[in-house]
Amino acid sequence: MATSAPAQRMEAQNMDVASPKNQHPTPTNGPPPDAAPLAYFEAILKDSPHGTSNAMTRFQATHFWWSDPTPRQLTGYDTDLAAAARSDDVSSLEKAVADGRCLDARNKYGESLVHAACYGSAPRALAYVLRHGGSLKGCDATGRTPLHYACAARTPCFEIALQILAREPRQAHAFDARGKRALSSVPDQNRRAWCEFIYANRRALRGLASPEPRLVPPRVASPPPVSTVAPPPPPAARALDGDAARWLRGMLHPTKNAVLDLRGSYRVFKCFRGPDHEWVEAPRTVFARGVSQACPCCRGLQVSVTNCVATRAPGVATAWRAATRNAPSVPPPERCLA
Repeated sequence: MATSAPAQRMEAQNMDVASPKNQHPTPTNGPPPDAAPLAYFEAILKDSPHGTSNAMTRFQATHFWWSDPTPRQLTGYDTDLAAAARSDDVSSLEKAVADGRCLDARNKYGESLVHAACYGSAPRALAYVLRHGGSLKGCDATGRTPLHYACAARTPCFEIALQILAREPRQAHAFDARGKRALSSVPDQNRRAWCEFIYANRRALRGLASPEPRLVPPRVASPPPVSTVAPPPPPAARALDGDAARWLRGMLHPTKNAVLDLRGSYRVFKCFRGPDHEWVEAPRTVFARGVSQACPCCRGLQVSVTNCVATRAPGVATAWRAATRNAPSVPPPERCLA
């Protein structure tokens, strides 16, 4: 029996509504079949109850974790030790420790045994290296963190990835020198497995979007006991006179202060250790820190020509400029702390 035209149109509309092609999967319904790990990870954070306003800021990994290898680290690194870390050969690592070697060795490119264990998906070797001098707080000369190596592994080890995210969650938001984040390094054949890992741990990973990112809840400390003894009075502030006053006046900037005295809230100070070691602060605050801790540039808290990447690591700066030539949003090595 032939159906009328209006009935056929209604049936076609009902089939379109029920078709799975028109249903857009959300992170709470499982990963889509063709999802990219980084995009799905961002969707998990956006679905967080904290929203996206408190999500962690993306940054260059070399700003936080790069340091030049020491001569001892360069001497202790060899290919056999790195191969043992990649192949999960704990016995070879134990023999090296028994011979008096520390497992914080690095080569001239900044690659460590932790990077080798992460790339080889070797959880037992990684745990042993971390117990004997290794650290997750490090990157190579191109800014690749241990999480970059774990994501680029041919055989993924999610136990290592979860350990890195629990200890160093900032590595999920760190860029290397090419402007890539760790989850962008996942091979095509492992993308589905990584998306399923993100979905299975979505509740813990949503902590990366909280104001204080934690994958495990912090321990609640017991309140201190109530004391009936009155606290001692605070020590009296030291007067800015004598040698202290002469020292502070010598650090005042000669041209950027209207009056060269110590009366007032803030003054411009200048350190003799660098041509651009200048900062604005209250005189009493500078005096309270002391001579050795007065200058923020000398303490590594403010960028200057003496502590930037271009001065302390010229090789890294050259590779940085070549890798970020077409990335105007990436700051130059002269504006980044080493």
